[in-house]
Order: sequence, then structure tokens, then C-alpha cells
Amino acid sequence: MTQLPIQRILGRVVGQLARWYRRWGIRRTDVRAESVLRAARATIDRSRFCVVVTGTGDQPAARVLQPRRPDGNLVIHLGISPTSRKADDIRRTGRATLVYTDYRRGAGVTVYAAADLLADPTTCREQFLPTWRSFWPTGPDDRAFVVVRCVPRAIEVWDGSRGITPPPFGLAGARIELLDGGWNLVVRPADGTTSSSSHDEVGQPATCP
Repeated sequence: MTQLPIQRILGRVVGQLARWYRRWGIRRTDVRAESVLRAARATIDRSRFCVVVTGTGDQPAARVLQPRRPDGNLVIHLGISPTSRKADDIRRTGRATLVYTDYRRGAGVTVYAAADLLADPTTCREQFLPTWRSFWPTGPDDRAFVVVRCVPRAIEVWDGSRGITPPPFGLAGARIELLDGGWNLVVRPADGTTSSSSHDEVGQPATCP
């Protein structure tokens, strides 16, 4: 008999905390392009794994992979088998979507990238991670190994700890797109549709930190 009242009390407390978190997050909202880009890099750098989605149509393929940390231009490299479905998808579409999550900070990043396969020995040796010998014991010269190069074209971020919380709170992420050599914020009108990309609030496109 006493369990039900306790559950109700706990439910009310959790609800109050959730509303407080919402108010706190809305007051701290910062969706300038440079802030979104900085938050994206922070989450990507903290993540050991990501979900890589390829393919088109009704059956996209998703797989958890270990990427390398991005370079100064946020270009991301991964290793796969040249005979895998992922490789076939990338050859066919030239695209890949990478999803990163930081559960502790309540952050998520989705990277929409142009993707291609690199099999030259120099690139394979440069990009090969030591931990990948679990899958390719002979190392980067293994014929079953190729590098996937992912060049971001658009990034979506939701990060409660860093104030990347565009309205409506929790229902949409902040989106930036690479245009004319800089990252530009995509403005979403109140009706939820997406308008053309624009510069951030200070009037200048952001560059990679």
C-alpha cells in the first residue's frame, strides 16, 4: 500500500527536476555556428565509438565502428573491409552518416559526410590504429583492409551541458552546414521547416577550432 504513494512522490520529484533542467537549459542556449562546431568536436573527441550508417532507401545499414579522431578540418577516418556491405554502399552513394553519443553530458552529434575508400599503402599505414590488429592481424598491409575517409558536409548537435539546445527544447538539434569554406548555421523557422543556411549570429561563418 505504501509503494504506490512513494512512486507518485518520486514521479513528482523527477518531473520537477526535468522542468528545472528545461528552464536551466533554455536560459543557457547558445546556437552560434562556432559554438555548435566546438561542441561537436568535443563530443567526437570524447567518443571511442560511433554508429556508421550507409545505404539508401528503406534498408539503410548501421554498424558500430571505432573511428580515428578527426583532423583539423573534422575529416574522420575509419577502417573496414573492401568486400563489406559498407564498402559497397560507399562506392555506390559516396555518403556516410556518423552518429556519436556522450551519455554523461547528454550530448549527441550526427555527421553527414561525403565518403570514399582509400586503399593506397601510405594512407592505410598512416590511418591504421594499433587496436585494429584485432581485426586485421597482419596490419595495414592486409588486403582485407581499406580506409574510409569521411568529409563532413553538415553536422547536427544537441548538447544540454554546453547549451546547444535550440527551440523547441529537446525536439530538434542545431544544424550547421559547410558552405564557401565556413560552417554556417541553418535557421529553422517556427513551423519546423528548414530555411537556407545563414551565417551565425555575429555575421561570420565559423571555421574549425
